[in-house]
Amino acid sequence: MPVAVCHLRQGAGGLDPDAMVQDWARRAECDAGVMTVLLSETRSGGNTYAALADLALPTIWSRERAQDIAKALSEVLCAALAVEAAEIEVHTRWVQSGDVVSGGAVLDW
Repeated sequence: MPVAVCHLRQGAGGLDPDAMVQDWARRAECDAGVMTVLLSETRSGGNTYAALADLALPTIWSRERAQDIAKALSEVLCAALAVEAAEIEVHTRWVQSGDVVSGGAVLDW
């Protein structure tokens, strides 16, 4: 973890999520092996963004560290979609210890 679920207005099919993870890891100074980017095109109304991302982070990280990771994700989305920062929104969600099951095991931190 971190896991970013990115809802894109368009262009998801032309993006390489593995390359995005590598870029995000570099910018956020994280291990790419624990990061995930999921991309999907969605239709939205109202205040639409080129990308709206839900970012799940474990509660073991500080708020400052979480903000750095979220900002790095925003930068990656801007670069990948060739849009300005105003077109990107990232929402950070905290995941508590014991709230994740991976490989059939509950993860505690």
